[in-house]
Amino acid sequence: MAARTDTIGLLSHVAVLGYQHPFALVKRYGTLDEASGGRVVLGVGVGSLEAEFDLLGAEFDGRGALADGAIGAIRASFGRREPQYQGSHFTISGWIVEPCGVQAHVPIWVGGRSRSLRRAVELGDGWIPFGMGLDELAVMLTGPMADAVADRGDGFDVVLAPEPPLDPLADRTGAERTLQAYAGIGATGLAVRVVHHTREHYVEQLAALRVVADDVTG
Repeated sequence: MAARTDTIGLLSHVAVLGYQHPFALVKRYGTLDEASGGRVVLGVGVGSLEAEFDLLGAEFDGRGALADGAIGAIRASFGRREPQYQGSHFTISGWIVEPCGVQAHVPIWVGGRSRSLRRAVELGDGWIPFGMGLDELAVMLTGPMADAVADRGDGFDVVLAPEPPLDPLADRTGAERTLQAYAGIGATGLAVRVVHHTREHYVEQLAALRVVADDVTG
């Protein structure tokens, strides 16, 4: 994908921070960042499935604090050939990373649900929640965290996932209303699924959705 494109971002959606050492994530996605000319967006999450933690031999309790420490370690290490970091959970020193990534400040988007918005605002560059409806998202984005999100300004991304899949070819009005509704609660981007039956139909739907999005955003 990195070799056959040159403008799109490459997002991990999401890398669970408790499953591996942050240095391993830096090495892996730093290599992809180098290969793509600096197009990685690092989507991360705390994780919520205890069975997966058990399967991997990872610690489930305290995973939130560990995730915060991991984000700090990634911040200090990505794009740096000889990273140095000393934190509450991780120490990185004495290593050379090649390739280490092009971006000195890789965008970090935090996924999750209830507590993820606060973590995203405090430690990340964007929020990519999942499994939440429009009304629930609206409450979170217009509630106590609204001012904190606004204070982050235009550099903070809010990427939401509408349900059900859109059908801009057959229901342009419905697609337009959906885009307007999500833009109205503060979305800066959408993780959109579209109704499609063939590859060609999928491409046509994307083209139609592009027209709708241009009309909505002006």
